[in-house]
Amino acid sequence: MVGLLKVIGVIIATALTLALFTVYQDNPEGPLVAQTQVLGLPVVAVGQTGALGWLGIGQVASGILVLAQGGFGLVTFAQGGVGLVFGIGQGMVGLMAIAQIGIGAFAFMGQVGVGAQAIGQGVFKSRGRAYFEELSAELTE
Repeated sequence: MVGLLKVIGVIIATALTLALFTVYQDNPEGPLVAQTQVLGLPVVAVGQTGALGWLGIGQVASGILVLAQGGFGLVTFAQGGVGLVFGIGQGMVGLMAIAQIGIGAFAFMGQVGVGAQAIGQGVFKSRGRAYFEELSAELTE
């Protein structure tokens, strides 16, 4: 668990540093959008709503890595949202979710949720540890 917390800390510190030292386009009415783009998507987007970028920061944001109150991305740190691969928040849906209420297709850790592997207070897990050990043994043979 300590390793996971270190990784989360590094991700957040890197994201915030990138957001602080990025040169943004002049856009007085919309979100701050970085001048640098990769594959047609701005590297950083910061705004109240509609922030879409590789790194999306704001109240409502989307992108690859999202730090927001509500958001959608591959990796999402939000109060509520969807993290397709990984999500941390109060209400979260994703392949792996750490939340108070959520759904983690592969894993869930939190208070109330559903996951193939789940740890928490009121959780429902679809498969037990023995199933995954048997599956792992079949794959390694």
